[in-house]
Amino acid sequence: MRLRLYALALGGLSTFVLVGCGSGSSSHGAVTSVDPNAPTLDVIAKSFAFDPDAITVKSGDVRTLVLHVKDIPHDFTVKELDIHVHGGADDVVNQTITFDKPGTYEFYCSIAGHKQAGMKGQLMVQ
Repeated sequence: MRLRLYALALGGLSTFVLVGCGSGSSSHGAVTSVDPNAPTLDVIAKSFAFDPDAITVKSGDVRTLVLHVKDIPHDFTVKELDIHVHGGADDVVNQTITFDKPGTYEFYCSIAGHKQAGMKGQLMVQ
């Protein structure tokens, strides 16, 4: 019984942490709650790779990033735009982002060793 309560409490804590990780914001890549009217940008994170590994959006676009995490925990991070969306194994995480700073950026998984294993890509905001 204690083990079940501990697991339940731990599950609630991880949910809290995930919500906290995805709620940051920036004036250049504002991450907001999910906008049901925003077009989606689907990204698969698995086996130390992203699909697609190159993304192009227009400056000012508002998109809901739909991160499909397939095997183990991964995240989608763009440091310069203050974007960080995290998910556990088999999660689908949605986060609406306004891409309002033109440029070319690297996106990557910030979990230790993942970027070094090749889990990165290029984001172009035109």
